[in-house]
Amino acid sequence: MINPGSHELTKKICVFAVVIAMMFFTLSGCKNESASRTRNKTKTPTRTEQERPTSVVLPLDEPENEEYDVSAYRIQNRTFYEEPQTVITQDQLKEYAESKLDTVTLAADGYFEGTYQGYKFTIVGVDSFTEWLEYMDYSDRNGDQGGLQLWHHRGNLEYEVIEFYKDPSGNFLAVTQCRDYKVICEFFER
Repeated sequence: MINPGSHELTKKICVFAVVIAMMFFTLSGCKNESASRTRNKTKTPTRTEQERPTSVVLPLDEPENEEYDVSAYRIQNRTFYEEPQTVITQDQLKEYAESKLDTVTLAADGYFEGTYQGYKFTIVGVDSFTEWLEYMDYSDRNGDQGGLQLWHHRGNLEYEVIEFYKDPSGNFLAVTQCRDYKVICEFFER
């Protein structure tokens, strides 16, 4: 005959054994798969953490006619245009642009765009250059050819490098992708 009190005791021992078994599995390394997947998701780096994207700088064309020296036209220090020593009127800028460019394609406040020997040039007054950089979303950096270069953000992580030069008068800057040093010299000596 079964003692009714022992049945109750057996039930309690079974519940206690199940609780102990569950604790043992948890502490011994046996894992609940769904809990393991959740934990691993938070510890596994995401794709962006694993593969940090880098900037892509579109290379300049190789220079042509390197026997021509353009070093006198390169800008070595940004204080040249950040602290200009002169003020250029729109009429002075227009006169200069028309004397240098074969064709003028855009006349704007503070700058002119056009072509010279088939290359696009932008002419900017030295006193307007800092505002023009900001407006056009350019930044200046030291270049590998000596002097400063402009970097233009093209979208995503792409940047294009653009050359810019100063007129011997110190009043005007010419921004161009022209890499023919003969053309650059002829532009300023025109």
